[in-house]
Amino acid sequence: MLVLAHRHNRSDEFLAEPRVSFDTVRDTMYKYSKQAQDRFFAHPTYAFLFLYFRHSKSGKHFAAAKFDENGDPRHSERMCKEVAQLAEEAKKCLNENQSQLARQLATFFSSKSALATGAF
Repeated sequence: MLVLAHRHNRSDEFLAEPRVSFDTVRDTMYKYSKQAQDRFFAHPTYAFLFLYFRHSKSGKHFAAAKFDENGDPRHSERMCKEVAQLAEEAKKCLNENQSQLARQLATFFSSKSALATGAF
C-alpha cells in the first residue's frame, strides 16, 4: 500500500481487495490527524518501516535533503524533531502491539540489534 498509495482510485485488479485500506496510508499524508497516525502505526509493518526509515543512514540523508529544500533552517530543525517524535510513537505502538509479527519486528530495534550497533 505504501508504494501504491497513488493508485487508490484506479481499477487495478491486483488492488481490488487490499489487506489494508488505502485510507490508512493516504490519510497520514493528505488528511493528517492523530487518529490517522494511530491507525497507521497500529499496523506493525508500517510502524517498523517508519522506524527503519527514521534510523537508517539513507533515510536520514533523504529526509534531510527534502527538509533543506524549504530553504529555512528552522524548517529542517523542526521537521527533524517531529520525525523523531513520530518515531518514538511508532516504537511505542510496535512495542504495545501484542501480535507475533509486532514482537518479531520490535526485536530488531532492541538494545542488542542493528539499531544499537548502527549496522544499517
